[in-house]
Amino acid sequence: MLAQMYRLGRGNTPPDQAKATQIFKNTCDAGDHFVCVTYAQRLKDGTGAPKPDLAAAETVLDAACKEDEETACLRLSQWVHDAKTDDARAFRLASRACTLNSARGCFLAAYMVRYDRRGPGGLTDPAKKSTEALALAESGCTLGSGNACTEAGELLEEAKDLARALEKFTAGCAATEDQNGNSCIYLTRYLILGTAGAKDKKGGHKAAIRACTFIPERCAWVPGTAEDADDIKLAQLELGPLCDQDQFAACVALGQTLAKGTFEDKRHGREVFGAACRKKHMPACMLEADAIYNGIGGDADKPAGEKLFRRYCDDKDRESCFQVAFYHRQDTDADGGKITLEYADRACTLDHAEGCNLAGFVNYTAMKPVRWDITAAVKYYAKACELGSSSACGNMGEVYRYGLGASIDQVKALAHYQKSCDSGSQYGCGGLAHYLATGDGGAKKDLAKAEELFKGACEADTIEACVELATLLEKAHGSPGEIARLRLRALQLAEDQGKTNPEYKYFLGTFHRDGMATMKDPAKALVLFGEACDSFDPFGCIAAGKLLVAKGTPPDRERARVYFQRACAAGVDDGCQGIKDAELGPSPSPAVVQAKGCGCHSEVAPGGLAGGAALLGSVVLALRRRRRR
Repeated sequence: MLAQMYRLGRGNTPPDQAKATQIFKNTCDAGDHFVCVTYAQRLKDGTGAPKPDLAAAETVLDAACKEDEETACLRLSQWVHDAKTDDARAFRLASRACTLNSARGCFLAAYMVRYDRRGPGGLTDPAKKSTEALALAESGCTLGSGNACTEAGELLEEAKDLARALEKFTAGCAATEDQNGNSCIYLTRYLILGTAGAKDKKGGHKAAIRACTFIPERCAWVPGTAEDADDIKLAQLELGPLCDQDQFAACVALGQTLAKGTFEDKRHGREVFGAACRKKHMPACMLEADAIYNGIGGDADKPAGEKLFRRYCDDKDRESCFQVAFYHRQDTDADGGKITLEYADRACTLDHAEGCNLAGFVNYTAMKPVRWDITAAVKYYAKACELGSSSACGNMGEVYRYGLGASIDQVKALAHYQKSCDSGSQYGCGGLAHYLATGDGGAKKDLAKAEELFKGACEADTIEACVELATLLEKAHGSPGEIARLRLRALQLAEDQGKTNPEYKYFLGTFHRDGMATMKDPAKALVLFGEACDSFDPFGCIAAGKLLVAKGTPPDRERARVYFQRACAAGVDDGCQGIKDAELGPSPSPAVVQAKGCGCHSEVAPGGLAGGAALLGSVVLALRRRRRR
């Protein structure tokens, strides 16, 4: 007690760290091994001592550990573990702490076994490692370590024992010691999805809220788990105090959750955003601006909302720049494309991935008054992919697959489709499936995986995936009925979306040209290709040009030259080559005109704010097809 008074400067005693350290030493020397841990830490830090002395500190802890002081064993094991100089010693110390009922000691020992940090002579057999690590983790969990429960749950999940994993994650989320919130994250997923049995959405909502108290970036899960008034009330009860303490991630989550309720709840949520914004929390400022723009919790005032976003953009907030661009992406007035490109480019300059993707979209689709420039679009897509946009990586896959604004390179196409698919883009998965089915680009053929990926992409309305899946099944002598259904689905998608989307109109033209799921009708195909080209689809231009060249008459070749010129001007190599073909006349085999695929899928992801999507806790929106306006 006297040492603490000197340390803190209490009881009219000024702080004196040297005296405090000396008294801690005397107490340790007198046999209070728990105080030895405090004394050792001060030696290590050089607090009240001439200088830091790690060797002396370790000697003190080692002696206390031998006297069965669990905190001394644990502290020393952590030091040695973190230094990475003697894993075997660190493991021995952590194991001793565990046998002395140190919950965290058990967790540390389990962690070292699981991740091969046990030192020379450690276990190498994966099954034996998992068994020993699990036993240690379960001991730590029983003693109250939240981290140990998480470790045990992960090991059980790997062993496919999901029921026991759920038990450990539940215990870990409820733990009050050695807790980092990861068990709550697992528990949220298990309960919401019903991973280990029946779904428990109420329990999942509670777990998401508790995760938020530990891991601010996970607070974003809370709005999506709230389904009714009781859930909203619970979020308000638990997150309100955190928000009052300026834990802004909790404020944002609370405001978004309130926005799913009554008008009064929405009004309150708008107030929560405003209060956090006045304390300079930019995400809250953006959400308040979005609420104003869309009339969430009050009257809509689009000019005022956009004015706020423009102001934040001027202050170099990239999300705000993107939001202005996103608001204008479907404008039909004369300046819509100009404003969209300006702010998307500003967001891109500030390294906003979807800002770059949207800027590419504007150039690729020639959104008025922006000129058609696929070469410029490719530059934006490339940067967007580098910054992590899954849809942009899919776009780059198509760039290299078909030579859109860059030379054809199947190896690069495969790599970009793989990256896109790995990031969750179904379109990217459809592109990857093509390479797994054909072996192009150096891919190792895997027809089973290709079929699986094609199915997912087809279900996500990717026409070419439906078509290629039908072809794959046909070669494998699959069910004629299934093959017919896939081609009919592709045709119906093209008919439904072709009314407003030139990409789909191009595909519809290929179906009529080739007689797939419909009668062959070259004349109708030519009309559709021309309409797609007029709406700035390069494949429509090229397909129209090829049909006209195949007809062979001088007037047809002249029309073909015009179509090819459009694609060439946009940066498509096939368009430039087509100009020469139009001048030379039809090839010896004019009937061989194959569809290459579609143009870039600029899946413009608006982020969390558009139309109040973030306020509702929704999944990120996406303009999934290239030209939905």
